[in-house]
Amino acid sequence: MYRAYRVSRVLAAFLSAALLLSGCGKGEESPPPPAASSPAASSEADIQEPAQALQSSRPQGPYPAPLSVLGPQRVDLEPLFDSYYGTFLQIPQESTFSFTFAPGTALNFLRVSPIGRCQIKVEAGGQVLYDANTESSSPLPKEGLTGGIICRFDDTEADRFTLTVTPLEEGVCLDETAFGLLEQGLPASAYLPASTKPQALGEYRESLALLRQVTLITGTCWDAQGEVQVIDQNYPALLAALKEYAGEDGPKILSTFYPARELVRAGSAGESVATPERRSALIRSLIAHCEEYGLDGIDFDWETPKDESEWAFYSALITEAAKALEERGLLLSAALYPGDCQYLSSEAVAALPTLNLMAYDQFDDGGRHSTYLAAYEAAAKARGAGFAPAQLCLGIPTYGRPLDGSASWPLYRDAALSYAQNEADGAYYNSPALARDKAAFAALEGFGGVFLYHLGGDLPAPDRLSLLQSLR
Repeated sequence: MYRAYRVSRVLAAFLSAALLLSGCGKGEESPPPPAASSPAASSEADIQEPAQALQSSRPQGPYPAPLSVLGPQRVDLEPLFDSYYGTFLQIPQESTFSFTFAPGTALNFLRVSPIGRCQIKVEAGGQVLYDANTESSSPLPKEGLTGGIICRFDDTEADRFTLTVTPLEEGVCLDETAFGLLEQGLPASAYLPASTKPQALGEYRESLALLRQVTLITGTCWDAQGEVQVIDQNYPALLAALKEYAGEDGPKILSTFYPARELVRAGSAGESVATPERRSALIRSLIAHCEEYGLDGIDFDWETPKDESEWAFYSALITEAAKALEERGLLLSAALYPGDCQYLSSEAVAALPTLNLMAYDQFDDGGRHSTYLAAYEAAAKARGAGFAPAQLCLGIPTYGRPLDGSASWPLYRDAALSYAQNEADGAYYNSPALARDKAAFAALEGFGGVFLYHLGGDLPAPDRLSLLQSLR
């Protein structure tokens, strides 16, 4: 749950009134209005009426006082284009805005909609609460999702917060801005490679205590006859060690299953689950494996069905497995890349309890993978495919990808990044600040959880730079 304190849907309109009342921020006389034929003149004319309407319709209660400008002597206002939100405010240089709240107001996030890359800093009581670079959020509004970038900081009680926006490129603009209080976070899960040496779990003992579940990956598959195969000899020992370190109150333990890679390469993976009889045999084998190894459930990770018929078989497998596993008290999840969500049948979408949304290895035009906007677009695609928010678990990578697109996956724990640093040595990572922002976004959207891929790439908790620690 959360409470939000919105400044304005049309920030430029609100800011125009503040500028006119405050002498452009420093007590000086307002500069003379431009000629009626200039763009700035039409801008002010366009936004005066919305500003008055906005102020007259503001609700009662803890809500920001009118915005005041503390930074530049003048901020040029210009409506760039009509959009979902309307008029935008240009930020040609570093600009600081002050927000006054009722005494005792507690806040822990800012939702801001910048157009263009910029640096966002939030301060209160002489302390810097948030200081990180953002990406362009245009166009962010999607049906069923909240627009804007979430900037998450520690719970802070103050009656005055300041926002400083520093443009990192030309043409930066600002749209809606809102502060809020996120009162409850999300449970976190993590994948763990089956090749992980059991003794390596010792340093992650505190990390395991923070997890809802752990899913072993690359340890098991099914063959052409639908029989489960253990393909990593380290798998049984790791499972035993994981149970020992986790304890009775520790995370649930699942294992990932997929058709054997040779079946995928040969294009015959679909044949292993093409009939109800074959799917039933595989499901019996999966359940028997869970009982033999003491697993709490299974995770499907078929990457990926090759055509429409294989997606139909996969959808049927998920639908039938969900019912059989639920009857035995076993958990079920499946991992999909965002663009693949649309290929599942509506029956599979409705039946699948948890979708682990693989919002990584998704690149923007600058070569950055798994950005905040990538997470947003991933959520939009999953929602568009029919998944409810509670079914979604948002993936956060513990590795980087080179900006040149080369095939390399350096681990976050080896990158020596600062708290809000996402780039190092030509690769893009998720810093603790970015991971925390994504987790807050997922919580505000009502998702069922977040997960790390994978635990071994993270710094162990309680290290302040641990990604898992930042999600709390």
